[in-house]
Amino acid sequence: MKNTTAWLGKGCAFAQLGQMREALQCFDEALAIEPQNPDVWSKKGSVLCAFGQLHEALDCFDRALAINPSDRSVQSSRQAVLEKLGRLQ
Repeated sequence: MKNTTAWLGKGCAFAQLGQMREALQCFDEALAIEPQNPDVWSKKGSVLCAFGQLHEALDCFDRALAINPSDRSVQSSRQAVLEKLGRLQ
């Protein structure tokens, strides 16, 4: 499958089912096709965040913002991760 949108959708479906490893594999497939897709980076970051991998999530949100700096949703998600990390330290 060489369609970023299909891999993204499949990854989101796996994430909804709580199947993080499969979701992340799908997002990685999508990024292999289109590494500059901020939506994939954002979704990957959201899944990582939901499963407690905050540093990895932050990296994904940073990559999404490097591509699309004006995305307020990603900015908000990034800020939430920073706040969680601050509470852990």
